Amino acid sequence: MKIPYLPVLYVSLLTGFMLVSYRDDLPKITQSKIVQSNHVITTNTLFKLQFFDTKTRFSDLEKIAQIIDKSGFYDPDLLIAVAVIESSINPAAQSNQNAQGLLQILPLWKSTCNIKDLYLIEDNITCGIYILEYLLTKYNGDLFKVLTAYNKGEYAVDKEIPFTSSKYAKDVLGKKEMLKRFESR
Repeated sequence: MKIPYLPVLYVSLLTGFMLVSYRDDLPKITQSKIVQSNHVITTNTLFKLQFFDTKTRFSDLEKIAQIIDKSGFYDPDLLIAVAVIESSINPAAQSNQNAQGLLQILPLWKSTCNIKDLYLIEDNITCGIYILEYLLTKYNGDLFKVLTAYNKGEYAVDKEIPFTSSKYAKDVLGKKEMLKRFESR
């Protein structure tokens, strides 16, 4: 008997319990991957995205997980943590300062990143990775400085405006640590 309206996928981090819908049109769980049509993505990234219980559509979460996994970025948890703090994993988010998309990127970065639309998930993640890699190089991997510059601009870090109390950097690093603990379960 098929149950038509169960959630697509639910993972409890406390128990490790997974609930998967029995509907034929939804993704099927395999041992360590979700398989849907012709693509395979790692469940780890998708589970981490779902952990934050966003209102983002499952298909968008899948796309975000695929792009992050394929990006080769050295720290996917950093990308997820920035997305959680910046937009609550909402690809359509826009700030009062006109920062756009999942990683809340200002339009002035579009030409530098050679992208067309910051609301497109792939373009936004591509540009976000470019910015983070640039800042990681500039600040020799100091994540606190990198995140402060990502949020407040390089000027705040370069001119040594006090950033030791950067709530943003602390919040992102806290989410990143939470994701690392998730992985060790």
